Amino acid sequence: MGNEVSAFTESELEILEECTFFNRKEIKKIHRFFRELCNGRPYLTKEQFMAIAELKCNPFRERIAEVFSADGQQISFDDFLDFLSVFSEAVIQFFFPIFLWGSL
Repeated sequence: MGNEVSAFTESELEILEECTFFNRKEIKKIHRFFRELCNGRPYLTKEQFMAIAELKCNPFRERIAEVFSADGQQISFDDFLDFLSVFSEAVIQFFFPIFLWGSL
């Protein structure tokens, strides 16, 4: 168990932590999930991305895929992590009080 080789260097993990609302453990878990979805490729196709259960019924799934894809067709791990970070609970907890306070 403790012998698992990391897909990331320490500095890469630090950067990903700084740029998202996820900690190292969450980033590694998301990466394992991403690899399972990719079927051996280093990216998800737009169609694979839109077929994820959380997006499948979303009427904006195609636009979401375009926004979070660097080229509009393939979603890299960084793109996927950005997507999950933007829609994470931490973002809502951070910004919701600002919206409330700003509207008073």
